[in-house]
Amino acid sequence: ADVQLWAAQRTNESAQIALMNPGGLRADMTYASSANEGDGVLTYREAAIVQPFANTLVTTQLTGAQLAQVLEEQWQPAAASRPFLRLGVSAGFTYTYDPNAEPGSRIVEMQLDGAPIAEDATYTVVVNSFLASGGDNFATLAEGAATQDTGQSDLTAMVDYLAEFGTVSPDYAQRAVGVDWVSDPATEYA
Repeated sequence: ADVQLWAAQRTNESAQIALMNPGGLRADMTYASSANEGDGVLTYREAAIVQPFANTLVTTQLTGAQLAQVLEEQWQPAAASRPFLRLGVSAGFTYTYDPNAEPGSRIVEMQLDGAPIAEDATYTVVVNSFLASGGDNFATLAEGAATQDTGQSDLTAMVDYLAEFGTVSPDYAQRAVGVDWVSDPATEYA
């Protein structure tokens, strides 16, 4: 998601948040050499194995309420093959959720760069073309306004990012935090 936000901002400076579907990455990107290219070198072929779909990156405008609905759609319909599909989110965007709450009220709080997401405010969101069309039951993404294709594929974005920044390490920051009360819910916690 971080790579896709960086890439989209090259053509749309107003891009604020990127969301990545869990099936969009098909393999790990490792530091160790897989052939004779040397440790820390990622070949184009290796990158294509990680992101084999050549989806384009799309920006769309969503209200805070729509963004919350997109996050609610991580809990898939009963007939879906997987009950939950966690979206990857870009740095700066965080949210808390209650996995035991009723559908439609699981998302407790969302923030962008430490500021609360307002239900009626508009945010420019980057997703791949699969998600932008409502793929994986993320129907709300297809309802965005001012939707534009950036002309960049997710694979090209990854290759360009690595060319720009070299070897990168994954960010293990927890951007989605589940809140499940196991004690007295009337008690206050910090």
